[in-house]
Amino acid sequence: MKADSIKYEEEGTRTHILSCVFTGKRHGGGEMEESVALARAIDLNIICAERVRIAAARSATLLGSGKVAELKAQFSQERIALAVVDADLSPIQQRNLERAWGVKVLD
Repeated sequence: MKADSIKYEEEGTRTHILSCVFTGKRHGGGEMEESVALARAIDLNIICAERVRIAAARSATLLGSGKVAELKAQFSQERIALAVVDADLSPIQQRNLERAWGVKVLD
């Protein structure tokens, strides 16, 4: 398991949380924990929470194609139904990620 990810198991909507960290920007490190706390408050089943480093935002998906493909395989293996992306997604990015991953995406 990566150092920047946390595994959980509970009942409810199987959820994966992505805390986006843009390269070169400082962050306090508590963003992922805050996202996890908010997801737990609405009774989501958090399967995994991880930080995703982004060097340059892609207009179509925010994430690079390799990361999108990697997450698609992971979501399929873990039977994820919901991806919570801790970043501002445009409606186009949200739609493209939903199509690519086959899960509901919230930002």
